[in-house]
Amino acid sequence: MALFMIGFISYGATLVFYAALFPRLARNTPHARGLKEKFERGELSAEDYETEESMEKNRISNISTVSGFAVTRGFLGLIFIFLNIRHILTLATS
Repeated sequence: MALFMIGFISYGATLVFYAALFPRLARNTPHARGLKEKFERGELSAEDYETEESMEKNRISNISTVSGFAVTRGFLGLIFIFLNIRHILTLATS
């Protein structure tokens, strides 16, 4: 149970950490830099630029959430495997 709690607390902490970095990460991707250059040259309206930047933030957020979800599920899978192995070993010795 303690490992379960540590896993989810760690997962929550990483979500908070990355949520604070999403705007900076989104502004520094190659796609976002290209959009900013287009906006500064006047080829892109302010509304379109804000929409595209928001989409870039969402893309980074989705990557973070999916990878965190996969890690958490993998962690829970390992716990399940270890519990089953312990149960099987207990049955084998009795």
